[in-house]
Amino acid sequence: MTRYPLRRQVEECNNARLNALPGVSTHYHAMDFAGYDMYETPLTIPSAEKLLERLVALRVISLKARPMFLCNPPPHHLIWQVPNRLEPS
Repeated sequence: MTRYPLRRQVEECNNARLNALPGVSTHYHAMDFAGYDMYETPLTIPSAEKLLERLVALRVISLKARPMFLCNPPPHHLIWQVPNRLEPS
């Protein structure tokens, strides 16, 4: 396991692994908006952007997906076998 001290290094590693996967990337954009600070004062757009830059979360994330075949077990696997405790002695 490799540890990365810089965010840039993490992004480079993730992008290299993503590019190695087959398929097309889908990009998802964050939908952030300016909210309120801890004193219930509305944040300005520049101050909200400055706070968001400090977060680990990215503004855009790219993912690749592959179809998977899922098979549900037959219904008889879901029935529990309860021993009959009323056997004659």
